[in-house]
Amino acid sequence: MSLFDLVEFTSFWSIWFWVIVVVSWSVTSHWTLGVPFDLILQADRKGGEWVDHCDRVARTNIFRLVYYFRNAGIALMTLAGFGLAAIGTLGFYANIEFFRAIFVLSIPHAVVGIFTVRLAFILDRQKPEPEALRKALKRRRFWTQFTGLIGIAFCAGVAVVEMAFMMGLV
Repeated sequence: MSLFDLVEFTSFWSIWFWVIVVVSWSVTSHWTLGVPFDLILQADRKGGEWVDHCDRVARTNIFRLVYYFRNAGIALMTLAGFGLAAIGTLGFYANIEFFRAIFVLSIPHAVVGIFTVRLAFILDRQKPEPEALRKALKRRRFWTQFTGLIGIAFCAGVAVVEMAFMMGLV
């Protein structure tokens, strides 16, 4: 039995695809601007040193994101846009299910990425106090989770349409 026998590439019907969907959204919603959510909760509950750690991690990651996007943002966005367009073309025009699955999974993550970078620029400009910073991170996490919910529903909807096409219902 080879690896290709174990991993099925009919993406929407593979348990591995759905594991990747769930794990990717779990990780994406846990880390907001590189700050783990449990660190934000500990800073709210215990204060003191936890607030300092949370503030330092957040400000370090804000600095890094803003730095990279100021220096290479156009190139990064161009590359990401080209990659998404290529994957979408292979998925929908060339009718390759694997690329459709990757595209459907990637689009909501790209939206989260765009709004995360936007938040980093806003927080870099405003330089909020630690409490306001944590509030902004928690709000961003909520919207990331909401986007993830929509993204999972989108994946499921595309899977149902795939099944309808496979069965000749559409």
